[in-house]
Amino acid sequence: MATPIQTIEKPVLPPVSSELLVIYERPERPASGSPQHLLTHAVEYGGWCTKQDAQLRGWQSWYRQEQ
Repeated sequence: MATPIQTIEKPVLPPVSSELLVIYERPERPASGSPQHLLTHAVEYGGWCTKQDAQLRGWQSWYRQEQ
């Protein structure tokens, strides 16, 4: 007697927002240690960190939808 073959459905992932796939370039290091260069870098780096944080939260939210 032959054993019937069971088929398994291929899992389907939900669509991912294109915003989660963006790779943000990290700001360049400050040109010098002058206060102006350091402050400019701090602003740019803070903006980069904010984008990274938002992207991470987006991935976490996407993952929680699956559970």
